[in-house]
Amino acid sequence: MNETVLERDGNALDGRPLHHFRVTDSEYDLLQLQLISLFQRGQQKTASAPFVLWAAERYRRDFDGGVFSWSFLVDPLGHKPDQAELREMTEIGLRYFNRPPPRRSAAGIQYLRTLAAEGGLPIRLLSQESGYRQALLSLISDLERFGLACPNEQALTFAEVRARRLPLGYRTEEFHQIFVDFARELAALRAEASNRMRSEDVLEDVGGLSCLPPAGSLRRAGSVRKAGSSAFFSWLRG
Repeated sequence: MNETVLERDGNALDGRPLHHFRVTDSEYDLLQLQLISLFQRGQQKTASAPFVLWAAERYRRDFDGGVFSWSFLVDPLGHKPDQAELREMTEIGLRYFNRPPPRRSAAGIQYLRTLAAEGGLPIRLLSQESGYRQALLSLISDLERFGLACPNEQALTFAEVRARRLPLGYRTEEFHQIFVDFARELAALRAEASNRMRSEDVLEDVGGLSCLPPAGSLRRAGSVRKAGSSAFFSWLRG
C-alpha cells in the first residue's frame, strides 16, 4: 500500500469513505504505478487495498457516464485480471479500509457502483449536461428556496429526491450528505455574489476541476469578487 496516502492521518483506517483521503495528483500516479507493478508480478491480493483507493479516485476524476465496466478500471493498468479476481480484490480492499461490503440490489452485488460511490462526486459529469449536473443544480435551487439555514434533515430529503434518477451507487445516505455539503457551498457562493451569479456559472468553474476541494475550502479561499466573474476560482486551478 502507498503509505504516503495514509501517513497524512494516523486514523486513516477508521472507516471513512475513500474520497475523504483527498488523494493528490502525485499520490494517484504513484498508486497507478504500484498497481501496474503488482499486477505484472501476479500479486493481485496484495494490490487489493491500493486498487480500491485508486479505483474510487479514477471514478471521481475520469468517469464521464455510460455503462459501469471493469475495463474502465483495468485498461489503464495494462493488465486484466478476471472478474472473479477483481470482485475478490474489491471485497478485500474495502475490508482493509473498514468500509462496508459492496452494495446489493435486485440485480446482484454492485461492485463497480460501490467503488464509484466511494469516490464521491464525479467531476467530469458535473461539467456536462448530465443527470448528475441537473440534480446538483436542482438541489442548489431547493436550498436557496428554503434558505441557506435549511436544516440538514430537510436538505437530505431534497437530496434524496434529486438523486433518485442517478445510478444506484449515488443513491445512498452517505452520498446524499456529500451532495448536500457541496450544494450548500455553491449556494453560499452565489449568495455572496448577491444572487447575480447563476448556479450554472458557479458550477461551470467547479466542473472543470480535476480534484474536488475539501468541504468548506471553497469559501475559505477568500471573498467572492465581481459578480458574474469566474476569476475568484482561479486559486483552485493553480
